[in-house]
Amino acid sequence: MAGAGGWGHPYGSRRAVVVVVGGGVAGALVANSLQNHADVILIDPKEYLEIPWTNMISKVEPSVAEKSLINHNDYLGGTRVITASSADVRGEAVITAEGRLVEYTYLVIATGHTNQCPRNRRDRLEQFQEGKPPCSPIVAFFHKFMFYIHFSLI
Repeated sequence: MAGAGGWGHPYGSRRAVVVVVGGGVAGALVANSLQNHADVILIDPKEYLEIPWTNMISKVEPSVAEKSLINHNDYLGGTRVITASSADVRGEAVITAEGRLVEYTYLVIATGHTNQCPRNRRDRLEQFQEGKPPCSPIVAFFHKFMFYIHFSLI
């Protein structure tokens, strides 16, 4: 169990440490639900949560993107957020791409799919304003499908 062998608790408390890898909808929900019951650390390559089902309307109305891209720190008051990709899990620690060791008592892997979204919220908002295609492959497929249906009906 983490905590043995002289490991120092990242919060200096006796509560369980839950590391959540992935800050999408599932990871955000888990981190938010557990933050009052354990010391939670969220590891995500992005500094924000993107509500994926708003991508289509955000392309048409970029002001919607302002509400659907939420910085992790804005809704996770009791959670430590590490903006990094996870590279490996060894023993009871996650190793980030930068080589940072993050030890845990419990690990939740909620990585979902990979995407090429910008790391920070500001750059992602600019993509919506410029009308760039969605980051998510699922949303990109849906976007192309709806585009096809739209022109098939004309």
